[in-house]
Amino acid sequence: SEEITVVELVPALFTSLLEYTAELPIHSRALPSLKWMMVVGEPVSVNKVNKWLQIYPKIKIVNAYGPTEAADDITQFVVNQPFGENQRTIPIGKPLANLNLYVLDQSMQLLPIGAPGEICVSGIGVGDGYWKNEKKTKQAFVTNPFSNQLLDSQNHDVIYKTGDLGRWLSDGNIEFLGRIDNQVKIRGFRIELGEIETIVRQHPGVREAIVVVREDDLNGKYLVAYFVADNSYETEELIEQVRSFIKERLPQYMIPSDFVQIAQIPLAPSGKVDRDSLPAPDRTSRKQDFIPPRNPTEEIVTDIWCQILKREKISIYDDFFDLGGHSLLATQVISRLREAFKIELPLRSLFETPTVAGIVEQIEQIKTVQNLQNISTNSIELTEDREEIEL
Repeated sequence: SEEITVVELVPALFTSLLEYTAELPIHSRALPSLKWMMVVGEPVSVNKVNKWLQIYPKIKIVNAYGPTEAADDITQFVVNQPFGENQRTIPIGKPLANLNLYVLDQSMQLLPIGAPGEICVSGIGVGDGYWKNEKKTKQAFVTNPFSNQLLDSQNHDVIYKTGDLGRWLSDGNIEFLGRIDNQVKIRGFRIELGEIETIVRQHPGVREAIVVVREDDLNGKYLVAYFVADNSYETEELIEQVRSFIKERLPQYMIPSDFVQIAQIPLAPSGKVDRDSLPAPDRTSRKQDFIPPRNPTEEIVTDIWCQILKREKISIYDDFFDLGGHSLLATQVISRLREAFKIELPLRSLFETPTVAGIVEQIEQIKTVQNLQNISTNSIELTEDREEIEL
């Protein structure tokens, strides 16, 4: 009714608008005045952009990027047609006029195409610093070592370090990879939270997803994936579906220990994600069918798992790593099992069969072999004793 021609929204509001229009009758969806849909502030999923273009193929969508410290938007990428199935992220585009972008390493050296580094910007849009915060200003607004290489160096004396991670693509666009402070190190592995979020969002039953790092005395740092389900996929099995989906696409160390389905992603007043408001995962129970230990051996193994994973109960078919286990806790489990059963149980056995039932089966096999060896040894000793008696 207001004949709006340009709309600029953060992804959460863009998704709400998309869901609203998708539910309208076809004849009521028309937006005759709208020419541009701009999405800014946070990464937007490929699925959502494709869905928009399916509904509004003539309304171009722009993935924009930029910090407040540099006049808000510093890059734009125009999406003219839906992406293919293999597209994981949407580029943030190329620098706008009167700006220059750099992808730098920790030593402020330029990085080649494909190498991830910090996105930095110089030019007319860069601010003067933070109000009454000299320390923070000196850290983020630094002298531009490349200004003498520019044909027009005016307004390029200072570089603003965004704190965002990105890389140049071969076509001259930039791919946004997340925040540098979202690059975490867990048990020796460097992990990009944004990369995990991208994979989680690719599941057809997931509408939005956020991955965070939590920490406790038991596990130290561990990953938790929060996601909002697509309306057509709200089933009790969805968490296990998402977990299996991730396992097929990421290495073990990048798989979140917990997957939490929530009604909506909490937002700050700015419309961006409020990560601090995400609920702590319930690590005391599982939704899948609970099957208790069926024999003394399974009881012993289950008790050891409960002690190490700090859980009240564990089903014999629960996956050790799905319950929050990792390689360091696995060594503790194996050590206790060796002591409890007086057997040599290899560490790889827990990775090969990460359930109580599976481990018990391996324990029984080892014990059977040991018994056969003992019988053979005793038989040899008896034979030797008979021969001595006969002599």
